[in-house]
Amino acid sequence: MCSCAYFPELPGKPDPTNDYENLRANAIFGDGASAALIGYDDDPRHPYLIDFESYFDPQYIDLLGFIWQDGRLKCRLSRAVPKIAPIVAGPPIKAILKRNNLTLKDITWWVIHPGGTKVLDNIRDTLGLSEAKLGLSREALYNFGNCSSSSLGIVGKLLMSRDIKSEDWCLVVSLGAGMAAGATLLHWGE
Repeated sequence: MCSCAYFPELPGKPDPTNDYENLRANAIFGDGASAALIGYDDDPRHPYLIDFESYFDPQYIDLLGFIWQDGRLKCRLSRAVPKIAPIVAGPPIKAILKRNNLTLKDITWWVIHPGGTKVLDNIRDTLGLSEAKLGLSREALYNFGNCSSSSLGIVGKLLMSRDIKSEDWCLVVSLGAGMAAGATLLHWGE
């Protein structure tokens, strides 16, 4: 619930140390909730979780996250996040594809954290993905905004309404505080 970390600034006097950082954070992040149940059943609509990989680069720790200030949480949201997102997303994506003998072209569905238009644009351009591969993430961003980590659940729910085929692959790409990234590989069929 992003609104729980609302950090008001004085009208007309934003915190001079953050270049409107809190104003952007309070305007961008919306409240949302999602959950994923992991188990096994025979429903062909449910994918197998094949593999996952995470990545964290401590040099970007101050770009995204929270600090405790004046008795409450204050969001850190650097303007550099859209440029850094593909840098931290790349390593787990490459590792998971290599480990599973897959290429970018093998991935039918992309569930990418909709952290903003520029974040999606930069990931698309860096990976060389077609705009169509970002359709689910763009739809979630347009309809629900950036709801922080729950955004992935929203994109995943949109995916489940699509015409998924047996043998389709999906790569879930998460982005988070401290500029961490994750990749989760899903597969339908045996």
